[in-house]
Amino acid sequence: MSAATSSIDSTVDSRDLAVRMSVLDAATSYCSRGWSVLPVPYREKNPGLNGWQKLRLKGNDLTAHFNGKPGNIGVLLGEPSGWLIDVDLDHQFCVDMADEYLPPTPLVFGRPGKPRSHWLFKVTAPLPSKRFRSKSAGSLVEIRSTGMQTVFPP
Repeated sequence: MSAATSSIDSTVDSRDLAVRMSVLDAATSYCSRGWSVLPVPYREKNPGLNGWQKLRLKGNDLTAHFNGKPGNIGVLLGEPSGWLIDVDLDHQFCVDMADEYLPPTPLVFGRPGKPRSHWLFKVTAPLPSKRFRSKSAGSLVEIRSTGMQTVFPP
């Protein structure tokens, strides 16, 4: 995978987003990076909107959708966000081994129960989504790309 990836230049540490930014500020920051965002209901992972894969919010759309009410931010992955991908580490063993096997990236985040479980990269060529499973351990790692989204901080 390393031949097709490059790390992302980071101007905002993802840990700072969870502490300092409102959801609207974070959505605006993500859009300024060229990433496509969408609203996700509070405490949910699923956007709950028909056709969310085609949603492209810009400018004033952000304030209408991220209006101060509790909510989450989803970032569309792959083509809509300039080939941003998320390597989603589902199993704790994979989280523990990530520094050894994944290229370095300044954008790593997770939820309190599993920090460092999402590693973001820009790929230099289209990369399909793929899930890696084990019969005994279940889901291990998922490469999330076009047609998928991930809930980002805060």
